[in-house]
Amino acid sequence: MNTYIASLFFTSLCVLSHAVMADYTRETIKTGPNGTSTVSVNQNATATGWERDRSATNPQGNTATRHTEVDKNPVTGTVTRSVDGTLHNGKTYSKDSTRTPTGSGFVKETTQVTPNGKTREKLKVVERSPAERNVDVTRVNGRGQLSHRNTRTRRK
Repeated sequence: MNTYIASLFFTSLCVLSHAVMADYTRETIKTGPNGTSTVSVNQNATATGWERDRSATNPQGNTATRHTEVDKNPVTGTVTRSVDGTLHNGKTYSKDSTRTPTGSGFVKETTQVTPNGKTREKLKVVERSPAERNVDVTRVNGRGQLSHRNTRTRRK
């Protein structure tokens, strides 16, 4: 019975999140003392997530773009997110992440390539219980240096 209720809740949540991430377009034009800038956004819902394209043109006529895709596996609950973009100066960047639920929390793995070509990595593990939350984060910065942080929160 609990599995059925959880399944029903999860299905309802997927339908609700799909409705929240509905298709839309938006254009913003801003005129100021330095000229006119324009930002255009186009978002489309997919069967298991959404895609969004954003384009921004500054007063000098340079354009920056960003493409984002989010997908959630309805069976496993795993969410993947991919972002690729170009800045006004022509440099590119990307960021990809995967968030996988576990029995008591989740694991999130992220890889980022900065506009300067440096690669950063992050592994975040979150474990929860009614009395405690443990967050373990390991990072590798763009120079290959490793850092680690562990935060434990206990309820009284």
